[in-house]
Amino acid sequence: MSRSLGLGLSAMIVVAAGAARAADAPPLLPPAVIERPGTFVEEFRSGWYLRGDIGYRLNQVDGVEAKRTPYPFGGDYENNFSFGGGGGYKSGWFRFDVTGDWSPSTLYRASTSAAVNDYQTKIETFTALGNLYLDLGTWGGFTPYIGGGLGAALLRTTDYVGISYPIANYEKASRWNFAWALTGGFSFNLAPNLLLDASYRWLDLGDATTTLSNANQLTIKDITAHEFRVGLRYNID
Repeated sequence: MSRSLGLGLSAMIVVAAGAARAADAPPLLPPAVIERPGTFVEEFRSGWYLRGDIGYRLNQVDGVEAKRTPYPFGGDYENNFSFGGGGGYKSGWFRFDVTGDWSPSTLYRASTSAAVNDYQTKIETFTALGNLYLDLGTWGGFTPYIGGGLGAALLRTTDYVGISYPIANYEKASRWNFAWALTGGFSFNLAPNLLLDASYRWLDLGDATTTLSNANQLTIKDITAHEFRVGLRYNID
């Protein structure tokens, strides 16, 4: 019995020593967490955009010719507004777009140096241009740019009247011309996908003619315009 008691006391001492050692041991650290690399999603931008513009044109005419009037002509083409729209694509510093513009019928008056055979007509214009632009950097949301365009212009004359004589011919006459433009301006970020666009444009529309059925047909030479434009561009993402 004394032997059994001794074995029991020995076992209790071993257990107590183990418990004391466990109590003195530092706490176990949590298992290491292995972080997986995150997934990065690049923001997608298609580069395509739509635009709409309104402009004010300071019109100019190089001269005018009449079939049966030998006197030198002078003339005045009134200023007017233009309205346009289009769509394009932007890649880096470069942009390309196709635009169409319309300018309503506006009065043109012509008179001779002899103060006879004065005439007037109205000129309506349509233009379609392919344009290329170079953006020059962005500062504070402003992006200046330069560019140019090539295309075609349709010039339509109506209400052709001979003022000095009772001659009137209200038939329309239309003429297609090569057209070109030079431009410079800036855009400003209004919202993530919306930009204000303001620019100056030099526009060359070519010649306009009055109806062929009138004996004294007018040819209005080299119509050009200093145009000041403002509009919006919307980026399609």
